[in-house]
Amino acid sequence: MSILTDIIETVLRQNEDSANQNEDSIKTDVTLDDDELTIERQIVKCQMKHGRLLIQTGRALRRMFQDKDYNGNLHTDYYGEPTSEKVDRTIRRLAKRRYRNNCPVKAQIKEDMRKPKAIIDYYTEKQAGRGL
Repeated sequence: MSILTDIIETVLRQNEDSANQNEDSIKTDVTLDDDELTIERQIVKCQMKHGRLLIQTGRALRRMFQDKDYNGNLHTDYYGEPTSEKVDRTIRRLAKRRYRNNCPVKAQIKEDMRKPKAIIDYYTEKQAGRGL
């Protein structure tokens, strides 16, 4: 039994170390990603936090990635709000995924739930082993 716990502790430590390394690489990935992936991550983060895409988040993203014409002038709509075809395209793409039941937010929630479930299962198996 102690061999099994040693193996599990070793694996958990390796996962912890690799998780720390992944955080560093995510920061570099964000700087190297194209705009649409950055927009998609911000939208998914907002949807996970609030359950939907907030209007303020959409406006902020449109302001950050605002369209420009050939002379460098910024595009705005009739009301003076910034426009961005990249942001609109990403929002439509995520809406279509949600319509097809391929929602990235639900997938992220399921992925986050796997880790605690594995720990709980391991703990219940360990408690059941002690009782026998």
